[in-house]
Amino acid sequence: MLYFGSDTHYNHSNICKGVSSWKDKNGCRDFNSLQEMNDTIVNGINSVVKENDEFYFLGDFAFSGVDSIIEFRSRLKCKNINFIYGNHDDHVMHKAELRALESDEKNERADLRELRKETLPLKQEIIQRASASRE
Repeated sequence: MLYFGSDTHYNHSNICKGVSSWKDKNGCRDFNSLQEMNDTIVNGINSVVKENDEFYFLGDFAFSGVDSIIEFRSRLKCKNINFIYGNHDDHVMHKAELRALESDEKNERADLRELRKETLPLKQEIIQRASASRE
């Protein structure tokens, strides 16, 4: 099956009502904790998108840097996730660590700004390699 998703904002504390530092919480998601919000996102996706399905993620995947991206991706069961940058994904664009997430061997030296225009694979083995290189 083919699925599409966007704007999960995994680990984005300010959109989680229970922990947001924003004064006006009207636009916040109604969760008591960030863990509750993150678990709901992951469980929702995993309950619909199966391991061998194709999942296109249309931006705003995760907040709080590369660690959140690695954590979120590792929790998703789907092997075939393709990522398209959203307007809130710039906060990690400049980090060299993302090369392991954004490129496979054929694109290793590609300019990150050019990669924004492409669909990028977020395959489990790429995430594992990036995670291992951080240890």
